[in-house]
Amino acid sequence: MAYSSAYKRFLASVPTAQREYRTIEIFHPQFSGMLRFVQDKELVEFKLEATAPRGSRTIASFFPLSMEIKEPGETDQLDSALLVRLGAVGGEVFSELNRINGSGFFTPIEVIYRKYYSGSLDNPMIVMYLSAKNIVFEGYSTIMFNAEDLDLSNTQAGEFYLLSRFPQLANV
Repeated sequence: MAYSSAYKRFLASVPTAQREYRTIEIFHPQFSGMLRFVQDKELVEFKLEATAPRGSRTIASFFPLSMEIKEPGETDQLDSALLVRLGAVGGEVFSELNRINGSGFFTPIEVIYRKYYSGSLDNPMIVMYLSAKNIVFEGYSTIMFNAEDLDLSNTQAGEFYLLSRFPQLANV
């Protein structure tokens, strides 16, 4: 993924006056609308990318939510998978999930991860189009899930063939 030179400088210098915003958009055709959240304490508005499936190039509101997002580079994952934990979600998210019924169970829940950088809010620096997998409810107010690449060819096969585990590979 190509980053702008301004964002590369931001990553290298870690300035205190600028920051990154991690956002999640969750959508399913049976939801009453989209759920958009930001890992922050205040409502923020950002411009969506030109390739956004809904509302491209428009300004969208992201609601603050206690959430933890781990990108593939921050975990041991080698594929395009995010680990997402949404805390203090209340009844809104649960009521939307309860709307899924019938054939809707076969339609994936779309997740769009966007990371914005405060030095350049015109477009997100990172955009990942994913689908929710392995949804786990922790009590009434916390939801955890993996968000994986919608393209099955980009997902991990599940087995690492390392010489330490398979020494016979050295002879191949």
